[in-house]
Amino acid sequence: MSHQKLEDFFESPSGKELREIMELDVLTKGDVWRANQTIKTHDDPFGRRQYLRAVTAHAEALTSMLKFLALSGRNSFTDAERALLTERTHFLNADGEVQESALFLSLDRNIRFAFRAYAGTGGVEFRLDVKTSGWRDFKTTLRVRNRLMHPRRLTDLAVSDRELDAARCAHGWMKSQHYRMTEVMLEKILYDKGFTAEDFAAFKEQRAQQNKEWIATGLIVESSD
Repeated sequence: MSHQKLEDFFESPSGKELREIMELDVLTKGDVWRANQTIKTHDDPFGRRQYLRAVTAHAEALTSMLKFLALSGRNSFTDAERALLTERTHFLNADGEVQESALFLSLDRNIRFAFRAYAGTGGVEFRLDVKTSGWRDFKTTLRVRNRLMHPRRLTDLAVSDRELDAARCAHGWMKSQHYRMTEVMLEKILYDKGFTAEDFAAFKEQRAQQNKEWIATGLIVESSD
C-alpha cells in the first residue's frame, strides 16, 4: 500500500477509528511506563495505585484494538461472536421496541476471546497461555483493580509489594503474549508466501536473536511457570 493510499485510508471513517484505537493502545502503554518510572523515583501509595490502574487500562485498550482488528479482517463471525466483538446487545423495552445497550464483559474472559478472534483472521489457532504465572498475576491484578475501584475500607486502597510485582509481571506477560501471537501469524504469512525451509529457519534465527535483545532490555518478558 503506497504512502498516499495509507493517508487516504486513515482519512476514511474506518481509518480514523483504527487510528484512534491504535493511539489509545500506545497512550495507555506509555502511561504504564510513566507510572512505573514515577514509582522508581518516588514510591508512595498514590503512585502504586496509578501504576496498577494504568496496567489494567492498557489491557482494556489492547483488548479493544484486537477486537477492532478482528472485525476489520474477517466477515465469517457468527452473530453471537459479532455481538461480543462489538460489545453491544439488544433487548425489548416495555413498548416492544428494540433497544441497544453496551455489553459489559469481564476483562479476563474478554482478552482471551480477543486474542483468539484476532488470530483467527490470520487463519491461525492461538490461545492465551493461561497455565503460567503471568496469567495468575493478571488475574491478581484485576482483583486488586476492582478493590481499588470499589473500596470499602482504608486498607482496600493499599497496594502491597506482592501486588505491585504481580501487576508488573502481568504487564510483561501481556506484551509477551501479544508478541507470541504476532510471531505465529507472521510464520503463517511467510509459509503462504512460499518461503523455503531454509529461508524460514534463517528468519526464525533472526527473530530469536531479536527476541533475546528485547528480553534483555525489558521490552518483553519470558513466560514462567
